[in-house]
Amino acid sequence: MSASVIDCRGLSCPQPVLRVKEELDKGQPFAVLVDATVAVENIGRFLEHRGVAFTVTGEGPESLIKIGSGLAG
Repeated sequence: MSASVIDCRGLSCPQPVLRVKEELDKGQPFAVLVDATVAVENIGRFLEHRGVAFTVTGEGPESLIKIGSGLAG
């Protein structure tokens, strides 16, 4: 089963963080697509506070945040 991708482009804070929290509660790896630096920063702080592993790829207007295990690809 492939990880889901949550599209948070165009959402204002705190919506991207709330969407991440909702998805984390499901316990499966996933990715989040965002188009704002502040969203990357806020999601990163939230995940660090919760001790959740993540990586950020992409620069410029869009970034993909991979959350949890099994997202190396």
